[in-house]
Amino acid sequence: MFIIAGNLSVLAVQERTDQPKSTQKVSNDEIVDKLKRATPEMLDAIAGGDKAVWERYLA
Repeated sequence: MFIIAGNLSVLAVQERTDQPKSTQKVSNDEIVDKLKRATPEMLDAIAGGDKAVWERYLA
């Protein structure tokens, strides 16, 4: 579980830092919503062995 939480934290940080600070308009609510959508999708991908989901979120 710690690995997944760590990876999701990286996802949230990447979401906030991919853009220059002047154009960052991502609210905390938007990040929470994205993590709520990504988490079950990533967990389902583990059971099914679908690496593409993880690659999409962590690339």
